[in-house]
Amino acid sequence: MVKERGEKISRELASSSMNSYPFCTNIHHREGAPKFELKTRLIQQLPKFFGVENENPYHHLRELNLVCAMMKPGGVCADDVKAKAFLFSLTGFAKHWFLYQIAPMNSWNDMETIFTRKFIPIMMRQTALNQQVDAIIKHCGLCAASDH
Repeated sequence: MVKERGEKISRELASSSMNSYPFCTNIHHREGAPKFELKTRLIQQLPKFFGVENENPYHHLRELNLVCAMMKPGGVCADDVKAKAFLFSLTGFAKHWFLYQIAPMNSWNDMETIFTRKFIPIMMRQTALNQQVDAIIKHCGLCAASDH
């Protein structure tokens, strides 16, 4: 499924001009915030989020918060570090979704909200499917036990 999604995205990108996509340029940067660069070691330690069904976006954000808190440069707001690091923590479908996101993201809070609204439904669908499978297995187990 992930492979099919990646192939579809590749075909779409190959068949259309890059100008037809609203590349996400509205990534959060506060007015008057100090300029800083992310260190390579921070980027390498960031958790990765692919945007597939078994991933929990809240767990991803928690891990991102921990890594960014450990590496925050002095005098820089933690939200600025997270906002800048966020793109580097995404890969595959999630990165594609983010890069072509149209919704304005004027703060780290906006980024978190938009991200979780997008990826929580995927996680919830997986959880619902797991619950249905468990119910079927339990039901079949009861049927098999009554056959004896």
